[in-house]
Amino acid sequence: MLVQDTAAFIEQLEVQEVDRRARKRRARVTRAELDVMRAELEARRADEALRRLASELAIARELEDARGERSVTHEITMVRGRLRAARHALQVSRDRLERLQRAASEPEAGRRSRVFRLHSARHYLECSERRFVRLATSQFDRPVLVTKRDGRRWWWYLDRFWWDDEGLSARDVAALVLNGDLARKERAAEVARTRAALLGDEPPPREETFSPIVRFAVWCRDRGRCVDCRSAVDLEYVQIIPYSKGGSRWIKNVELRCAECRERRLLNTMRKEVSRARIESTGYRR
Repeated sequence: MLVQDTAAFIEQLEVQEVDRRARKRRARVTRAELDVMRAELEARRADEALRRLASELAIARELEDARGERSVTHEITMVRGRLRAARHALQVSRDRLERLQRAASEPEAGRRSRVFRLHSARHYLECSERRFVRLATSQFDRPVLVTKRDGRRWWWYLDRFWWDDEGLSARDVAALVLNGDLARKERAAEVARTRAALLGDEPPPREETFSPIVRFAVWCRDRGRCVDCRSAVDLEYVQIIPYSKGGSRWIKNVELRCAECRERRLLNTMRKEVSRARIESTGYRR
């Protein structure tokens, strides 16, 4: 069963936005600290190796081992070069760490972003501005499934929210909503005509009505916009060929038009009729 959620409303909030650049700066500081630790470990290992080789060189000299002394001296030269490179890398890592720490300690700019909350009677859904714009734009074309709660589905369609506990599809929801709107519109028109008949007033003109299937198909085909100017404001379903002239009420003969385009088309039609009447009055025939 599809029920309208009359307690639903939309709330707009401003929240402090998380600075992603500050997060990246903190991550760089962490990586720089790890680089410093690795450089310190490498320098410590080279220093320990140099001390060990120095003791081995002293032993070789005491034993007057010339070959061993030359070998240890060569190793000491290589380890000293490695120690100098490790100390240089350590100094570079420390300098980089200091720069990153100074950059990370700078005050962050207080950026604020808009957040939208879609409220129902028992819950709410928080979404970003980008997602809200996407949902708000799509709900004019088709029912949008906002969330699922307690075995029910919460739909947003035509600026109204609906609860569904039967697992309906978007097409079913659209058909039910459009059918209900059409029925209410027809009842209101019937009440207006009855009231006019009782009061002796002129009854309002009967509007051409279309079935929910036709309305839904035409809306999807024209993408919810005027076929002439692509406007999405003040739209109505109109017949290309009027019913009085033999036009049908099926999809191929129905399209969406805004108020300005309907008025412009009406004026063009009136001008054509006036021109045709003038031509007929002069007796001109092709």
